[in-house]
Amino acid sequence: MAHSRVFVLTDDEDIMEENEEVYGPSYEELVSVYPAADYISDSNLDNDVLWFKDVYKIEVKKKNDYYIINRQQFLDCLKQDTIKNIEKAKSLLNEKPAADITNTDIFEIVSLLQDKYSFLFYMDGILFTPAEFSRYLSDMQDDTLVIASSYDYHF
Repeated sequence: MAHSRVFVLTDDEDIMEENEEVYGPSYEELVSVYPAADYISDSNLDNDVLWFKDVYKIEVKKKNDYYIINRQQFLDCLKQDTIKNIEKAKSLLNEKPAADITNTDIFEIVSLLQDKYSFLFYMDGILFTPAEFSRYLSDMQDDTLVIASSYDYHF
């Protein structure tokens, strides 16, 4: 069992400036995307952003009680991570003949492609895996994303 994070984002910095609440996902929403999760709770955003920066290696700027990131930089990172996961899955598939692939291998391949063991993202009332969020961000026009809060989840 392990822990990860859900990052709550918005593209509307005015909401943050007006101190309006940006709500995160409920336990039910988390379980609908990731059934193995057994709890979700508030987390320390400052510490979690350090983890986020370590994973994605993009510039993150603190402003008041929230953080600003560039949408395109983040999107590029998510795409690269998805490509790496696809390459790993292809490698696993090529290691063995189809008849020798075990249930554990199948689980690992599916996990790589779904990327549910990574961070999750919550925006506009929708909970996303990284690959799903990449597609969502692709359709956006704004250059700036706000990381409003974070949640710890256990699976």
